[in-house]
Amino acid sequence: MKFNETTSFLGRNGCFKQKGIEVTDMGYNDIILFEPTTSKGITGRSYLTVPKDQLSEFINLLREFENPA
Repeated sequence: MKFNETTSFLGRNGCFKQKGIEVTDMGYNDIILFEPTTSKGITGRSYLTVPKDQLSEFINLLREFENPA
């Protein structure tokens, strides 16, 4: 997924510009992997994992930030 604007992520070697995010089904342990895509189109050296059985809860949490009151 590409973002409409440049954001940032903190990786092993500091802070980097981010243009998107890659989402991958790990295929084992029912885990989904989220990795940043740099402004150069390279996968950043940072990641977040979320258990599949908690994806709905994770998505609902993110939706709370979508349209703040």
